[in-house]
Amino acid sequence: MVGRNLKMIKKKKILIHSIAFFPDGVSTAYLYNDIAIAFKEAGYEVVVLTTTPHYNVVQDQLDKHPMKKNFWSLL
Repeated sequence: MVGRNLKMIKKKKILIHSIAFFPDGVSTAYLYNDIAIAFKEAGYEVVVLTTTPHYNVVQDQLDKHPMKKNFWSLL
C-alpha cells in the first residue's frame, strides 16, 4: 500500500523569475543562484526564467557555463 502511494507523489516545482541570475556578476544573481540550489537540494524541480547577463558580465563565468536558449523546454 505504501509503495502504491509513493508512485502518486509528484515532485514539487518552483519557478524563479528574476532579471539577474548567475552567471551575471551582481549580488542579487548570486543570491538567487544559492536559493535555487537550496530548493534543488530539498527535492524541488527548479525552473529559472531570466534574461541574458547584462549588469556585470563576467566573461570567465560565461565561458564555464555556456547559455542555451530554452523556452518551455523548446530549443
